Amino acid sequence: MHTSPRELAFKAYIYLTCGPELLVMHEPEVPEDEGFQVAGGTVDPGESFLQAALREFEEETGLRLSCALDLLDEETYLKQEVRNPGWQRRVFYHARLREKPAETWDHYEMHPSDGSDPILLRYQWLDLRETANLDPGLYYAGFDRPLAALRKRLGLV
Repeated sequence: MHTSPRELAFKAYIYLTCGPELLVMHEPEVPEDEGFQVAGGTVDPGESFLQAALREFEEETGLRLSCALDLLDEETYLKQEVRNPGWQRRVFYHARLREKPAETWDHYEMHPSDGSDPILLRYQWLDLRETANLDPGLYYAGFDRPLAALRKRLGLV
């Protein structure tokens, strides 16, 4: 689904942490892969932001969360990156795991919202105590923006 600059897309994302580490992913088969993202995506008609966040998280990671989700942040964002530019209403949730399901893994999102072929997503954990992992240049489409609030919530600042 592509939005024109005048349309507003509704998006929901989950910042999943295990201790001080954040689960991030990137798309290794996309030539213009511009950095790390967190799992989430488009809110379907009739869905709440929370329902969309959980559905998209499971579709993109292959994991089903059974922990609580807390509202982390929300924003209206003008996405100017190469893929799908336009206005987005984004809601960010935070969830915590006691132990990691794996250190790294690959998962295919089988039904991207834009109708394209399956997308390979590569997952890893970033330690939010490491200053280098806070560099906005590492992240795609402003996914670094909630990190300050997340680090505060985790007691890292």
